[in-house]
Amino acid sequence: MDLKTIIPSSKITVSSRGQLVIPKEVRDACGIHGGTEILVRTREDGVIELRPLKRKVGDLFIFKGTPRVTAGAVDVDSSIAEAVEADDARTKRTGGAP
Repeated sequence: MDLKTIIPSSKITVSSRGQLVIPKEVRDACGIHGGTEILVRTREDGVIELRPLKRKVGDLFIFKGTPRVTAGAVDVDSSIAEAVEADDARTKRTGGAP
């Protein structure tokens, strides 16, 4: 199932602890799994929006080629550090030439 597939509305119930279960077909279509962070927003008209917070490193930076990872904030920080180190090493080897 992909995001282009129309998923019928589902009725869900909030637990006494304020928890809810997102239906499997919605989780699958949106790539939501255990540990996925979700942004919750309430609109003025009372609609509650849930948006999975998935960030691909390539969405944040311009790379040659296609990045193959989905990363959280900690992973992005370590990826930046690795890229800076690699660039510094390349600059030292080539005397600054690209």
